[in-house]
Amino acid sequence: TNVVIDGQSGDILVNGVSGVIDIETQSGNLTLESVGGELSLDTQSGDISGNGLSMSNVRIETESGTVTLEGSFSEKIAIKAESDDVSITNSAAAVVQIETASGDQTYSGGLLDSDINSLDAASGNVSLALTDATGVRVDVETSSGSIANNLTPGDEQREEDSLSGTPGDGKALPQVR
Repeated sequence: TNVVIDGQSGDILVNGVSGVIDIETQSGNLTLESVGGELSLDTQSGDISGNGLSMSNVRIETESGTVTLEGSFSEKIAIKAESDDVSITNSAAAVVQIETASGDQTYSGGLLDSDINSLDAASGNVSLALTDATGVRVDVETSSGSIANNLTPGDEQREEDSLSGTPGDGKALPQVR
């Protein structure tokens, strides 16, 4: 099933659909419930929420509005947000690329090593909670803010504004800035 939505304003609910979903809207909240397949979303403003998702690929670009997604994401999650928070809870593993100008980022789940994983925040906190099976090399830098580490890398190297190290096998490479 292919779903294409092109709208100016108003809230959108997509429920119980599996396939390729392509949404372009100016404003309004978007709610995804029990949706599977691939998602491509471009919006100017409005909150984006999803529960019970089973997606292979997710691509979201938004100017403002909170993004909160929960489910199983198996290939790639790419989110670019100018402002507001991004929170992803993934019961699987995916390549994760999140970029925000302002707002907090939270990712919980596994990482695939088939591409570079990155969480890039110009201003805001970044929280990365990885599953036990994830092997990563971590490189973290901040221009303002602090760095906290619960990954306990064996070869940790720390300076005032950076941290690097390798817990696990080091195959999945997240870059956190």
